[in-house]
Amino acid sequence: MDRIGRIAGELDKRIKVLIQVSLADEAAKSGAQEHGIPEICRAAEKWTKVEVCGLMGVPPFFADPEMTR
Repeated sequence: MDRIGRIAGELDKRIKVLIQVSLADEAAKSGAQEHGIPEICRAAEKWTKVEVCGLMGVPPFFADPEMTR
């Protein structure tokens, strides 16, 4: 978040971001763990050019895609 905030400030642009959350414990997927979300949001608060707009979930793999809904 610090890098995004620093670059947004240098460019004088407001950056909208989503926090990617890992919903599965799979090595091939990345994202914040659920317990780390508050810390990420607090880090974003110090950057006036960064706006956290929401969360993006990365569900676990299922052979049947309907299982991810």
